[in-house]
Amino acid sequence: MHRQPTRSIHLVDRLVKLAVALLYILVMGCQGQEESTVQPTDSEPADEVVDEPVEEPCQDPHEPASADDNEVPLGFEIIEVQSEDASLAWVSPFITFSEFESIELPDNWLKNQPRESPVCGADRSSFLKSPDAEEDEIVFGEHFGFRWFHAATVKEQNVPLDEAGLLRGFVVKKFHELNYDVGSCMILLVAPDGEVYFRMGRDATRTCNTPTLPSGWQLVDYTVEEPLTIQLFGDSTVIRTDNQDSFQGPVPQLKGRFSE
Repeated sequence: MHRQPTRSIHLVDRLVKLAVALLYILVMGCQGQEESTVQPTDSEPADEVVDEPVEEPCQDPHEPASADDNEVPLGFEIIEVQSEDASLAWVSPFITFSEFESIELPDNWLKNQPRESPVCGADRSSFLKSPDAEEDEIVFGEHFGFRWFHAATVKEQNVPLDEAGLLRGFVVKKFHELNYDVGSCMILLVAPDGEVYFRMGRDATRTCNTPTLPSGWQLVDYTVEEPLTIQLFGDSTVIRTDNQDSFQGPVPQLKGRFSE
């Protein structure tokens, strides 16, 4: 494992041809553009660790990406399960879909879904350090023949969010800064208590565009009115919807602005 100091690792867009598309890491009507060098991805355990609620028929189907979709820029993530309370999220923007699919993992490793960079994503995004590393240190590792960096540590999963179990919550430790310029768009998930979470990425293999939300939760298309910096430093919350969209936060600057 190699520790490489850096002032901030810019999330690739091998990818900045994208006018977009992380994960889950996509489209909702407006367009965001990333200027980073390593694609941002959310950091949670793979789906098989949590029981899934019964799915409702999709009213907004989406054609999932495949290994043949070379035009779609994707980011990839593997999860190293160290204990019940700690899993490490390793991110690589340097491998292809088919290479990712070909990786065979031992029992204590999991694959996250391939991530698309989102429409309405951050204008700039960077990891300032790896969790528990020294200041400005990004920890790199060679795993399964590819190079990855330690982006986040999953500290808690199955955080209860709604009675129906439509939303899955995780507590994640990372040091991730995102910047949105005036006029940029964001897709927001607003909780009943007024807390706001922003869409970080989408599942490239999703089959449904629009998630099913519990009562009291709402999706909001938001146009940034003044420069917005989101600092996910230390513990933050990751929320997965039933179509595997990933929302993160909360965003204190927006709390209470969209309450019904």
